[in-house]
Amino acid sequence: MGIMKEKLEAVMNEWNKEEDIKPQKGKAYLSKDIIAYVTTHPNSTATQVTNHIMREHPDTPKSSTSSILKQLADRNYFEREHYFDPTIRRSSYKYRAVSEPKRLELEAIRKAEEQAAEERLEKMRLQAEAARAAKAAKREERLKAQEVVGTGVSAGLSAALPAPAPAPAPVSVELPKPRSTTQEILDSLNITQARALYDELKKIFGG
Repeated sequence: MGIMKEKLEAVMNEWNKEEDIKPQKGKAYLSKDIIAYVTTHPNSTATQVTNHIMREHPDTPKSSTSSILKQLADRNYFEREHYFDPTIRRSSYKYRAVSEPKRLELEAIRKAEEQAAEERLEKMRLQAEAARAAKAAKREERLKAQEVVGTGVSAGLSAALPAPAPAPAPVSVELPKPRSTTQEILDSLNITQARALYDELKKIFGG
């Protein structure tokens, strides 16, 4: 019974160890394992690091190791250099660990460069917004100018056109009076005029 109890306790202890390890086998756990491997194996190739992780953590996808290696290099934990890997017949990287003082120095430079890049992007964004606003203002001014010019042209044309001629005054046409008869003419003469007419007629016709 004592032997059985010991075996059960041993199994339970193993289960407890597995439960303690499981939560650690995330990205952070893999990163620590990769850093430890590269630190103890300078100039490790990406293939060598991946094979190590696959042996130690068979459930880890290869892509995860590649991603973590790149992130660690970007964060200045590793230096890397290109080389041609004949086993995979393509270019790859070799990795070596960076000392902590140098890593901190490189990390400060990286953060300063990121800050400068963010400031440049913000400046470019503000310049683009200002350019768009200026363009919109110019377009608005151009439209207003066209309206003013249109109004001025209309007024100028109106001023340049001759004033309409005044309507001609009505022309009074004096119709010819109907001819008077001889009797009417004689009736209209007084004695003096009739005598003078008589004298003239005698001269013309004799008598």
